[in-house]
Amino acid sequence: MHWCGWRNNSPARGTDSPNPQDSVLKEFLILTIYLSGGSNTLFQAGWVASFKDKIDPSIKVVNLSIGASTTHMSAFRCMHSANLQTGDLLIWEYGINDANQIDWIGYPEDELVKAFEQILIYCARKEVRFAALIFQPRRRELDAKLTSYRKKLHELCSNYGVPYFDVPQEYAAANQGSRHIPEHLFTDNVHYALNPNLMDFIGAGAAALAVAAAVPQCAPASLSTNQELKVLANFSGGKQGIFENRIVRVHTWEPNDEGLHISFQRHGKLLGIIMTATENGGVFDVSFNGTQFKLTAVADEPGFFATLLRFVYLPLLLGRELPFAPGSELRLQWATDPAGAQPHFGFKVPVSDTALKDREARVVAVLIEEQPQVLVQPKRQGSLASKAKSFSRNLFQTIWR
Repeated sequence: MHWCGWRNNSPARGTDSPNPQDSVLKEFLILTIYLSGGSNTLFQAGWVASFKDKIDPSIKVVNLSIGASTTHMSAFRCMHSANLQTGDLLIWEYGINDANQIDWIGYPEDELVKAFEQILIYCARKEVRFAALIFQPRRRELDAKLTSYRKKLHELCSNYGVPYFDVPQEYAAANQGSRHIPEHLFTDNVHYALNPNLMDFIGAGAAALAVAAAVPQCAPASLSTNQELKVLANFSGGKQGIFENRIVRVHTWEPNDEGLHISFQRHGKLLGIIMTATENGGVFDVSFNGTQFKLTAVADEPGFFATLLRFVYLPLLLGRELPFAPGSELRLQWATDPAGAQPHFGFKVPVSDTALKDREARVVAVLIEEQPQVLVQPKRQGSLASKAKSFSRNLFQTIWR
C-alpha cells in the first residue's frame, strides 16, 4: 500500500525538489498501477520509462500491454489475466491500434468503443480507478482532425466521470502554431519515435492522469448497454497448459481427438477467440450453431519466431454476427486439410505442411456478449470529468515544464 507521490527529474525543470502539488497528490492512495496498451507502451525507452521516473518508485507498475491487438485484448487482459483490485489504477492506451485496424481491415469502430465502455463498467464494479491515454496513427494525426473514434472516447470518459489525456490534442495545445504532432516524431504509421522530449511529454501526461484518475461512475438499471462482455476460459476436452513470456502468463487449451468445446448458458453473441499463434500454429476446424469454417492459427510475422497472443474477431472474419441461445456450443478441432482456411488480420495462408503438422497454436479463451444480470449506465457526470481533465492538464503542465 503506497501513497502516490511524484519526483520531477525533468531536464526542463532541472531539479529533484518536491513537486508543489505534493499536498494534493498524497490524498490519492494507489495499490498498483496497471498499464494496458499496444507496442508503444512496451518500448523500454518509451513513455513508460518517463512515467515511472515521475512517480514514487515504491509504487508497483504492471504492464499488461500486448502489441498488434485492440481494446478487445485489453478487455481480456484486464478482466481475466490480471488481478485488478479495489484501489488499483488502470491506464488504458489502445487508440493507435484500434484506429489502425478500423482503417486497414474494417474493424467496426462501434464494437471497439463498446469494448472500451465495458472496461469502464468492469472498473466501476471492481472500484478500480481509470484514465485513458489516447494516441492515434500517423496518417490520422497528419489530418489534424478530431476523428469520430476519439470523439466517442471523449464522450464516454465524460459520461463516466473519468479523465483522459488526448496526446494529439494536448500536443497541439502545448505547442502553439502546431496543428499536429510532426511527421518526424513517428517511426512508421503506428509507432511514435523514441524522441526524449516527446516521451517526456507523454510520460508527464500519464503521470497527471494517475492523480486525476477516478472510479467510473455507474448506476444500476439503465438502457445504455444491454450486453455485458465476458471472458470464458473453461473448456471441455483437450489438454491444459501454460503460455508464459516476459509480459504475460495465461492458461491454454490444446484440442484432443474429440476436440475442444464450450457451451453457453444464456442468450448472447460470440465475439471471438483469444489464442496463441506461431509460424507453425496449424489450422482449426471450428463449428458453431450449424456454421463450420476453418481458421488458420499461423502467425503472419516475417522474421519473428516467438509465440504471440492474438485475438480473432469472428464477426469481421465471417462477415456477420454470431448470436447464440442457451445450450449452443462452440467446438474446435485440428484440421487435417488447410483448404478453405480463413486468415484473420495477423495470420496467414497458405499454410505449410509443417505448420499443419506441428499444431503449435493453443486456445486461451473466448470473448462473448450476453444479457447482464444487472444493467448499468454512466451517471453522466460531465462536470466531474471536466474538473478531472482540467486538474490533470494543470498538473501535467506543472510536471512537464
